[in-house]
Amino acid sequence: MLFHARVAAEHPGAPFGIDEVATGLVDKLVGRHPHVFAAGEQVATAADQDRRWDELKRAEKQRESSVDGIATVQPAVALAAKLTSRTAKAGLPADLLPADDGAGAALFRLAAAAQLGGGDPEAALRTTAREFEARVRSAEKAAAADGRDPHALTAEDWRRYWDSP
Repeated sequence: MLFHARVAAEHPGAPFGIDEVATGLVDKLVGRHPHVFAAGEQVATAADQDRRWDELKRAEKQRESSVDGIATVQPAVALAAKLTSRTAKAGLPADLLPADDGAGAALFRLAAAAQLGGGDPEAALRTTAREFEARVRSAEKAAAADGRDPHALTAEDWRRYWDSP
């Protein structure tokens, strides 16, 4: 919304202005939190609020499927996590996740397990990838310090320098 407000401020001929942006934001907040802004509706727990939020958003967006609105162009691990999150909220049992023997199904199951366990599989994979990158660089640097060409290391060389500080 702030982006839209900035566009409105910078382009006086835009078909909307800051007032329309603010009104849209207020309408969204009021619409998605009737237990706060309207008399009558009560929400007892955070879990109830989450369920109600999902119901209101689904109705607002006119979603027919629990997976409608998921950006399929995002990174694959993030996509698997989002699909898992949405379908878990919809009550899909975990035994219906992809289960064939292919690499894609195995990766999906790992991403799903991380997501269902409360983690962020995209962040976890990124952290591990960066740690791996740092170890590669460290081994190459240690090899170079020994006068070795880091671009011509054998498997034995890699193992020798792998845990070098």
